[in-house]
Formats: sequence, structure tokens, C-alpha cells
Amino acid sequence: GGGGGGGGGPASLPFAEAALLVQEELEKHALPLLAQLKEKTGATRLCIAGGVAQNSVLNGLIARELGFERVHIPSCVGDEGIAVGCALFGVNLLREEKKYEAAGEAA
Repeated sequence: GGGGGGGGGPASLPFAEAALLVQEELEKHALPLLAQLKEKTGATRLCIAGGVAQNSVLNGLIARELGFERVHIPSCVGDEGIAVGCALFGVNLLREEKKYEAAGEAA
């Protein structure tokens, strides 16, 4: 195919081929990382935020191949969604600490 400039390096790839390479690299790294996360945590549900959450091809692969019961992508999927995820993570940590404190008091 055509492309900008010579030299045969990545800069000379047509945009479609470059996009395919980036997509393949994203999938190659994201899917094993999420599978490992699922295995280590035992999580059955996944919520993804941030710019990568807008990648519908990756989201389809996650939903079909990784076995999560539910995959949620919030409407605020831009990087500002990371703050929402951090806040929810913190709330859940605090809830878990309170469960342990209550269990310790009952013992």
C-alpha cells in the first residue's frame, strides 16, 4: 500500500495499517492484564474508565473472551472518569475496613 514518505519504517505505513498495529498492540497487552486482574481478585464484574474505554473493539473482546459477568463502561469514559473510579475504589476500601472492624468487635 501507499503511505507517507519512504524508508519502510512505521511512519511510512498508511493510516489504516498503523491503526491496526496500534489496535493489535493494545489488545495484546490489555487482555492478558485484565485476565490476570480477574484471576487475582476473583472479580466477576469490570468497570473501565479512561480513554481506552472508548475502544469498542477492545470492549467487545473483553465482554466475549474474559468471562466477566458484567462489563460496565460509564458515560464519562474520558480520563476524567478515572477520578470517579478512584473515588468508588476508596469508598469500597473504607466499607471493607468497617466490616473488619465490626467483625473484630463482635469477636
